[in-house]
Amino acid sequence: MTKFFVVDGRNVEAKLLGNGCTTVLFFHGFGSSAEAIPVDEGLLAQHDLQLLCFNRPGVGRSCLREKYGVEDTAADAKALLKELGIQQCVVAGWSAGGLFAQAFAHLYPEKVLSLHLVSSAIPFASSEAADALPRRWKRLVFLNRFVPFLAKILFGSVSKKAQKNPGQLMQQSIKDMVPADKEVANDQRVYPLLQQAAVEGFANKGMGVLQEAKALGKARIDYNKITCRVHIWTGEQDNVWPLSTARFLHNHLPQAELHIFRNAGHLLYLKEWKKLIEAFAPR
Repeated sequence: MTKFFVVDGRNVEAKLLGNGCTTVLFFHGFGSSAEAIPVDEGLLAQHDLQLLCFNRPGVGRSCLREKYGVEDTAADAKALLKELGIQQCVVAGWSAGGLFAQAFAHLYPEKVLSLHLVSSAIPFASSEAADALPRRWKRLVFLNRFVPFLAKILFGSVSKKAQKNPGQLMQQSIKDMVPADKEVANDQRVYPLLQQAAVEGFANKGMGVLQEAKALGKARIDYNKITCRVHIWTGEQDNVWPLSTARFLHNHLPQAELHIFRNAGHLLYLKEWKKLIEAFAPR
C-alpha cells in the first residue's frame, strides 16, 4: 500500500506492506525507489513483519529537497516512525540505502533492534574508507565536487531515457551486470520491479539523484555509536559494492556477522529475499 506523509511541509511517498508486530525500516538503493521491494504479504505475515520503505527527496512522488545530508534522511525516517506510532524497528538498507541505514543507526541507536546492510555502500567522505571506496564512486564524488554541471547533465540524460524508453534503459543496465545479476534481473517477477524503480528513481529530471549523490559524497558515520546487532550481507560477485567494502564494514563493526553468498551479485537482496525476511524476524 502506498501512503503519503508530510514531513516539514514536504510530501514523502512510502510503501507500507504487511501488518506484523515488528516493523522493518528499509532504505532503497541509489537511482531506485520503494517499487524495487518485492511484495509478498504472505511471507511478511508468516514472520509477523511490517515493512516500511519511503522514497527519498525527488524520488517518485516525494518532494525535491536541496542540500540535504544522510542525517536529514534519517530524521525523515524518524518522523515517519513517530507518525506511525513505532518506537523501535529493524533497520535495513540495500546498496546506497545501506549508508542511510547506517546513518539512522548511529543517530538513533535507541530505535534500532538490529541493522542489516545488504550489498551496502560505505561512507564516501570518511578518510578511513578512502582506500576501500570503489573507483566508480570516487568518480561520482569528483564529478559532484568539481564539475557539478556535468553531473546535472548526466543525471538529466538518464532521467530522459528512463521516462521515454525505460525498457531500453533496463537492457543497457542489464548488459553491464555480472552473470548472477543478469539472471535475477531477467526474471519476469523481478524485471518490472527494477524497471519501475528506475523510472521513479530518475524522476524530476534527475534532480533527486543529483541531490542524493551530493548527500552521499558528504557522508560520515561514527561506528562507535552503532551498538545493536548487525548483519552484513554481500554477494561474492558484486561489482558495485564489492566484497572488500563488506569487509571494511565488518572491520569497523566488530559485533557484526558477515554473510557471503558465492553465487550472488549486487542484486543479492532480490535473489535471497526470503532469507532476508527470515533474518529480519525477531528471534
